[in-house]
Order: sequence, then C-alpha cells, then structure tokens
Amino acid sequence: MTKEKLEKIMEVCYKEDFNEVEPERRRFLMMKVFCFLGVKRFNDIQKLKRKDVAFGEDNRVKVWMARSKTDSKREGCQFVLTKSKIGSVSVTDLVRWYLKSLGDISEEAFIFPVFRKGKPVGSQAVSYFAARKQLVKERELLGLGEVTWHSGRIGGATEASKKGISRSVIMRGGGWRSSAVDSYIRVEDAGVTMGDALL
Repeated sequence: MTKEKLEKIMEVCYKEDFNEVEPERRRFLMMKVFCFLGVKRFNDIQKLKRKDVAFGEDNRVKVWMARSKTDSKREGCQFVLTKSKIGSVSVTDLVRWYLKSLGDISEEAFIFPVFRKGKPVGSQAVSYFAARKQLVKERELLGLGEVTWHSGRIGGATEASKKGISRSVIMRGGGWRSSAVDSYIRVEDAGVTMGDALL
C-alpha cells in the first residue's frame, strides 16, 4: 500500500454527496485511511465504536483503541490522525463525512459495521471475511495490485520512514515493542519526526 494507492481509492470512493457512494465503499475507504495513517492492523480498528472517535481542539481526529495485539496490560491507547489532505479533502473532514454517512448512530455502535440494505447495523462490526471480500473486489476494480489489509500498516510505516520519521516514533505510532518494526519499513533509509508528514 502506498500513498498513491490511497489517493486512488479516495478518487473513486469519495464523493461530496456520500449517497453517491455505496456504504461498503465508504467503509473500505475509511478502513484503509485508518490502517495507513494510523499504521494499524485490521484487528486494531475493526471494532472501533463511535465513542472512540473524537475531534480535538486542534481539529485532528483522535481515536481511542481499547485493545491491540501489543497491549498486554489491556490499558488501551490513543492515536491521532493528521489533518492534512488526501487530494482536496482534509482527513478530519473525510472522517466527519464518513461518520455523517452512518446516520444517527449510538455511541456504542461500531463505525465499521455490517450494512443491510444500505443501512448500518451498528451492533455488528464487519467481519474480516466480509472486509477481505470487499478488498479483493476493490483491488480488481481499481487495479491496486497485491494490496492486503496488512499492507496499510506496512505502507504507513514505509511512507513515514521515507519522510524522515525516526524508527522510535514509527514504533510508538504503530504500537511495536520490538525489532519487528524493521520488517514493516520497506526502505533503505530510515530517518528522523510522524502524522502530518504522511501526506
């Protein structure tokens, strides 16, 4: 997954009037944004709820993750998305657009839900199987190559390194606690700070 592929997904899956985009495509776009910019795994974001997403005074999207693979103490953590733009739309405005498209959902509703007849079923998070099926479909339609759900995490770490963000900041941003981070950074030149530099 690269920044260019994320922009390609954005071109097709974003329309100012969200009703012009299938709900599954909107969900696909936002899940890819969260995986790439947050440097997160599918399982990290799959069960995020409406109450977990807030907008800070600095106009950045703040996301609370109650759990992750590396959170052995079950303390949870927060990650923050850049307010920079993908194409002509800021990430903050894109997240607001997506949440508005879900309608009046409860704070306990999943933000990446199952859809039935175009309506979100907030009590059911999309399964990996259903999300993978959508990914394969979009990959073929958009010519994305071998993009996987995990490649968003790889792409985010790689793009951050290309922009000069230090290994320690990438580790913190992606939740790595070991040298496993090195297998995600697919560039020779690891560099020097994360977030805004990704776009």
